[in-house]
Amino acid sequence: MKQLGLRRFLFLLGLFLIVVGFYLAVREWLIRRPSLAIPSTEVVFQPSSVTYFIDGQVITLMNGNSADNKVSIFGQPVFGDLNNDGRDDAAVLLLEESEGSGSFFYVAAAINLNSGIQGTNAVFLGDRIALQNLEIRGGQIIVNYVDHQEGEPMTTSPSVDVSAYFFIQDGILQKIEPSAKINSYLISDEDASKYCNGAKMDSDGYRQTITTEKPLLLADGNYDLKQIATIVIKAATSGNCQQIASNLGISSDGATVYIAPVEAWAGISITMCSCQPQVEVNLLRLPGIKRVRWLSAVDNFEECSALSGVVMESYPRQCRYGGQNFTENIGNELEASDNIILESPRPNQDIISPLTVKGRARGSWFFEGSFPVFLTDWDGKIIAQGVAQAQGDWMTNDFVPFEVTLSFVADKDAYSNRGSLILKKDNPSGLAGLDDALEIPVMIATD
Repeated sequence: MKQLGLRRFLFLLGLFLIVVGFYLAVREWLIRRPSLAIPSTEVVFQPSSVTYFIDGQVITLMNGNSADNKVSIFGQPVFGDLNNDGRDDAAVLLLEESEGSGSFFYVAAAINLNSGIQGTNAVFLGDRIALQNLEIRGGQIIVNYVDHQEGEPMTTSPSVDVSAYFFIQDGILQKIEPSAKINSYLISDEDASKYCNGAKMDSDGYRQTITTEKPLLLADGNYDLKQIATIVIKAATSGNCQQIASNLGISSDGATVYIAPVEAWAGISITMCSCQPQVEVNLLRLPGIKRVRWLSAVDNFEECSALSGVVMESYPRQCRYGGQNFTENIGNELEASDNIILESPRPNQDIISPLTVKGRARGSWFFEGSFPVFLTDWDGKIIAQGVAQAQGDWMTNDFVPFEVTLSFVADKDAYSNRGSLILKKDNPSGLAGLDDALEIPVMIATD
């Protein structure tokens, strides 16, 4: 029995030593084995290799420089969230060297979207300015620089300190105007119930009494147009009127204020009798605002995006409001793309005179190397026209570059800044079945 117990003990001891040895061998192998390299899937954010837009022209940078080396990034980009989506975007300074002695500086942004990096329009800062710093703070881009005095020769050193503020609205980089332009609002000294009481609903009569000016004190800071409009409405109105009118949005051209729909408009008709003139009189005093629209329902992309609906970065963009989707109007660009491609300007882009129109069209779009181009205002009136010329041999079915420059005078008092750019296929046959055209919406800048 003792011998059997000894054998059992030796067997268990040997098994134990084998297990320990195996463990130590595996541990040593794990320590010494080479690490496995796992490729990174993170997208590198490079604002120095993005396409931007200067005066409507497409400027594609690669490693900070354009292909012709005329445009480059000046200094280092700065990063921060510009569209409140929780991701870092970038602000950049662009330097455009002219053929003469000019050195033109711009500020632009690179927006970090789910679909990739999207460059914005570039906003002009000045010629031969002395840049000091660039930063992103509170969702705004701030540029500090020294500029020349008005009328001062460019050969002198700049001496005027400037702080410029910019923000992103609907994918467009815009400059924030100084709030000091708005420092008052208007009220009526009359009792509104004298004009609006159910038995009497004299909204126009009450409008005529809104003439007493009151000071409006704004805290230090810079405000966009929507913020200013909201502050003015809260100062000029009260009660239900203030609650209704504070839910407002501004159109992309800054000319229209939209008041969001309210359930049961008819039930608040007495309130609206006095509220509507109070709101309209004060909003129409703001720079650039030409009309106020009281919406009974949101019907299109413009209204949806102005009222802070959820904008989806597709192409064309879509906006969701109140359970409905609305698609941005880009004309018939997609339908016409088999025959003509417009590179500049792009749909819904701000345009100024002179406007250079560039793109590519198949040879069949031309006749004798050209085709007509028209610019119309919001009412369909032609305000400019020209002839696009082929920039190569047009006797082909391939795409051929074209270019034309249009000059026009923008009507500052126009009902709307919206217009249309129309590129017509040249059709010498006169047969209606052979007619074709590319038409896109544009925003005609009046400044």
